[in-house]
Amino acid sequence: MFGILAIAADHGGFDLKSALVPIAQELGQTVLDLGTSGHESVDYPEFADAVAAALLEGRAARGVLVCGTGIGMSIAANRHPGIRAALCHDGLTARLARSITMPTYSRSVAASSASKRQEIA
Repeated sequence: MFGILAIAADHGGFDLKSALVPIAQELGQTVLDLGTSGHESVDYPEFADAVAAALLEGRAARGVLVCGTGIGMSIAANRHPGIRAALCHDGLTARLARSITMPTYSRSVAASSASKRQEIA
């Protein structure tokens, strides 16, 4: 596909992340799952930081963050120099973010709302 995909979620996005990981793997994608591992309350910035670090250190090529709204994860990821995160609710938004908004950034993240269970390409 396109290298390793780093994925993380807070407790609000755990179910969607749990559904996305096997789908990505079935499509032949190598996935670096950076948590969370359950529904217990966690601090979302820790997981945005983990995906940003994986991208900046070269352990992953792209990232996906999932939280209750996607807003907090986007803001937290964008605090890292060299990282550009976009809030994406569907495949079109994700594709446009990659092709128009962030074409010069090799390290990008799609943040998604757990309430939107549509395809993120």
